[in-house]
Amino acid sequence: LAAYPGAIVPGQSSGTTAFYWGQEPWLGSIFPPPESDIPTAQSQVPVVYLTRLVQELSPTLLVVDLHGAELGLFNHTPLGSVQRVILTTHT
Repeated sequence: LAAYPGAIVPGQSSGTTAFYWGQEPWLGSIFPPPESDIPTAQSQVPVVYLTRLVQELSPTLLVVDLHGAELGLFNHTPLGSVQRVILTTHT
């Protein structure tokens, strides 16, 4: 089991990205909130690239809870060793 601080995004580069903190810890996002939903804070967080993690760790299982960003993440990520994905959905 491994946890990585930062924003997991597609691609292979490095750097930081803006993270918008919500009023509750689970409401944060790398996407700017709608004008009607003011975040409590914004900060820069390290970027963690899923492609690089899959290449380096060869995981067989991914547990993903991204609150709507899943499609963009998996469209550009070769999953190689991954046999199963547990994906949390929100309605």
